[in-house]
Amino acid sequence: MALFGRKKKEVEEVVEPKAKTTAAKTTKKTATAKKEVAEKTEKVAVETVKSNFSYRITEKATKLSDKNVYILNVPTSTNKTELKKELVKKYKVTVLGINIVNTPKKAKVSRGRIGYKGGGKKAYITLKAGDSIVL
Repeated sequence: MALFGRKKKEVEEVVEPKAKTTAAKTTKKTATAKKEVAEKTEKVAVETVKSNFSYRITEKATKLSDKNVYILNVPTSTNKTELKKELVKKYKVTVLGINIVNTPKKAKVSRGRIGYKGGGKKAYITLKAGDSIVL
C-alpha cells in the first residue's frame, strides 16, 4: 500500500514543473473559489445549528419558569455566546445568565445487546424580571 502512495507523489512532482504559469493561475482561482464555497456552507451550517433548540417541558422546568429560568435542549456544538445572541435576536429578551449542562448517554440493554439512550446538552437561561419566552 505504501508503494502506491509514493508512486503517485513522484508522478505529481514530474507533472508540476512542466505546467505553464497560466495553468497555475487557474488552479489558484479554483482553489480560492473552493475556499469561498466551503466558507459559505460553514456559515449556513452554523446558522442552522444555532436555531435548532427545543423546549424542555418537565415538572422542574415549569417550576423554574415562574422564577424566569427557562430550560432548553440545545445542540452539542452550541456555546453560551451563540445561544445568547440567538435568544436576543429571536425573542428580543434580556438574558442575565446561561448555564449549560452536558447530559451523558445512558447505556440500556435490550435482548442482550447494548444500546444508548439520550444524551445531549441542556441550557438553563435566566431572563430579566419582565421578560419571558413564549412556549
